[in-house]
Amino acid sequence: MRYLVFLGLMIMTACGSATRTERALVPLSVSAASQNTDSAGTLLNNIRTARALQPVTQSPKLVTAATRHARDLARTRRLSHRGSDGSSMIERAGRSDYAYCFVAENIARGQPDTEAVMRDWMASPGHRANILSPRAKEFGLARADDTWVLVLGDASC
Repeated sequence: MRYLVFLGLMIMTACGSATRTERALVPLSVSAASQNTDSAGTLLNNIRTARALQPVTQSPKLVTAATRHARDLARTRRLSHRGSDGSSMIERAGRSDYAYCFVAENIARGQPDTEAVMRDWMASPGHRANILSPRAKEFGLARADDTWVLVLGDASC
């Protein structure tokens, strides 16, 4: 069974970052877009450019934020935009030293591959809006077990 959780666009009007001590995470089977970030970026950019949107580039800081949250969700078997420590997407981006003026997050569980999770996100209005946001300039995508996290952002404040 596939699960999707909607998060409306989170638009920040000023650069910011957050700091907080992060708990150690239990090692899990984690990959940045199924060990193939190039194909994930290509797929994401094919979706965007087909709609006359600028492509996004992979951000190591957003990959870190996505990976940490994917691990946390997989470890706790929750599906939430709140971390098990109560952190928000904005706090997690800040912990990864991502100074943002825009950040959005999609999460999902149960899809077997990058193509399936992108297809499901594009079929969900809120997730689709995040992927197609003209404010998105960078992305980080991670998978931990069967849990997916995509973080989109703009650090050009």
